[in-house]
Amino acid sequence: MSWMLILLNLCFSFSLWANCELKDPSKKIVSLSGPVTILFKELGLLNSLDGISVFHPISKTDFKGTIYPGGIFLASKTLESLKGKVVFFDESRELRQLLGSVSDIKLVEIKTRSLLPHKVSEHLVKETSSIFKGCEKKLESFIAKTLALEKSLMSSLQGKPRMIFFVGDMVMAHDGVVILLKENHKIETYPSELPYVSWSAKMMNRMKDFRKVHLKDSNPKLKKDKSDGSIEVFFPGILIPGLSQLEGFSFLFSGDRLAKP
Repeated sequence: MSWMLILLNLCFSFSLWANCELKDPSKKIVSLSGPVTILFKELGLLNSLDGISVFHPISKTDFKGTIYPGGIFLASKTLESLKGKVVFFDESRELRQLLGSVSDIKLVEIKTRSLLPHKVSEHLVKETSSIFKGCEKKLESFIAKTLALEKSLMSSLQGKPRMIFFVGDMVMAHDGVVILLKENHKIETYPSELPYVSWSAKMMNRMKDFRKVHLKDSNPKLKKDKSDGSIEVFFPGILIPGLSQLEGFSFLFSGDRLAKP
């Protein structure tokens, strides 16, 4: 074998076993984006982040950096502390304006609205791959894991249950996993092409036989039947687009009683 082939084999072997890490460890990265925080967790790089949002399903024992109050409630002092850092945040006009009011913050807006879970994963990889090195295989596996879970959820559902999904007082009508379920004709749900809508009393009267499902982003993982026939689902990250929400819905539909109409 020529020295060139030996060198190529060594380089190939190194690329397979190279550590997945930040390309520039000195760069301070803050994730106020739920999907980005989940990606870092899946890559095993959670503690490479300088900070995350308090709204993300990460315990203080698992993350050693700064936990920010998050959202549009960031205080002026907190905003000043973000100077010189890369800040990922979820699509929001208000948050964009707030963060943009402070100079010397590099902003990266993550736009996942109305994307299917695997499309969210693909978008995350596209937006973040430049800050990593040696992570190619793990990033590919992240997308593959999302696709595999989508297929698993679709194949596990039997019949076509009638369900309406609530996030607080809003109906999750056409977003994330709900779009996936609708496009694959796996459920009947609230008729709207808008991601989230305020429910109509007239429409709800027409849908009295639809089961109401209230999605709660919290621990511990729990499905709780209520006296009015609705169900509360507690799952960390179920409201975060992409893999995390997909895992939450897989938990929701686990068991025959929910998988059937």
